[in-house]
Amino acid sequence: MGIGATSTPPATGEAIAQLMDLTRQLLAEQRETNRLLRKDLEPPSPWMTGDEAAAALGRPLTKSGEHLRCLKYFRERGYLTVHGSTRPYTYSRQQVMDLRKAIEQERAFMPSRFR
Repeated sequence: MGIGATSTPPATGEAIAQLMDLTRQLLAEQRETNRLLRKDLEPPSPWMTGDEAAAALGRPLTKSGEHLRCLKYFRERGYLTVHGSTRPYTYSRQQVMDLRKAIEQERAFMPSRFR
C-alpha cells in the first residue's frame, strides 16, 4: 500500500472459514460420486457376509451380533448353506435372495423373536 491509500483488509478469518466449508462440501460430494461410480462398475459379489445377509432379510444390525441369530436359525433348517469353514461365514447371495422372496411370499417363516 502506498502513502495515502486507504483500504480495509479483507476479513481473512471469515474468508478462510467459507473456503473450508466449501471444500468440505465438495469433498463429501466427490466421495459420494466415487462411491456411486464404484457401485455401478463393480458387479455384485456372489457372496454375502453375515451382516449383509441379515440386512437383506430385514434384520437391523446390532452391535451385539443378535442380528446373526436368524441366519443360524435358517442354516439349521437348511434354507442357507455356509461357504467357508471358519467364521466369519459367507452366504450365497442367490440363496439369501431366494429366502427373502420365500419369507415375503410366506413360504418360509421367520419367528417373531427374530423380527
